[in-house]
Amino acid sequence: MSNSPEKKEKLSVSKQVLLALKEAKTRIEALESTTTEPIAVVGMACRFPGGADSPQKLWQLLSDGVDAITEIPPQRWNVDNYYDPNPETPGKMSSRLGGFLQED
Repeated sequence: MSNSPEKKEKLSVSKQVLLALKEAKTRIEALESTTTEPIAVVGMACRFPGGADSPQKLWQLLSDGVDAITEIPPQRWNVDNYYDPNPETPGKMSSRLGGFLQED
């Protein structure tokens, strides 16, 4: 059966509905097959504060409950130039802490 618009118009309403349902089913099956394709994670990398530079180290850090937030390292910047305990002070930060990646 051809799916041309001219031939569809000549079909009874019930046949048009059946044809539309078949077309919808075909489209749904095509969409479902794309969403159920298996995927594989073939590699992972990461760098997080606390020296977690691999997924295993990150998991260990998290499962051990390690707090990787530290004082701002002085070699990064002079925190005293930017710090004010009042969070309302314009142009200043009100924390002396952060999560920093280790430099090699």
